[in-house]
Amino acid sequence: MRGVWHLAAAISFLGGAAAADEAGQSCKTSHNLVGACFSVHGRLFVADSMGGIRIAADGIDRLYAVLDRQSAQGEQAVPAAIRSMMATAPAAIAGDYLLCPFDKMPVGRVQAVCIQDATHLFLVPQPVNPSPLN
Repeated sequence: MRGVWHLAAAISFLGGAAAADEAGQSCKTSHNLVGACFSVHGRLFVADSMGGIRIAADGIDRLYAVLDRQSAQGEQAVPAAIRSMMATAPAAIAGDYLLCPFDKMPVGRVQAVCIQDATHLFLVPQPVNPSPLN
């Protein structure tokens, strides 16, 4: 039940405004980036501990913290298509994500990124206590 509450909180936090790229700005044009954008296939989910959005990359044991183009959590952190999918059910969203880094990937730490694009999205039932890297 706690996971449902966190998802509801994240949806209310993220809902409403248009994504930055819809307003003529995009993740890849942020001045906060430290490297080139890269593609990953993985699962986006609401993290229980912080209420933030995370992406667990499939097959490489990497975890990414999703922020908006200004390096902050907020309604612009995820594209509108993802926000609408998050509103439908407490589930992870699997797909192909084009991510742009806000910091270098240190070993054993979550890397901060923004989402430039997301394709091939589909809902995946999320366990009550998800292990993000499994």
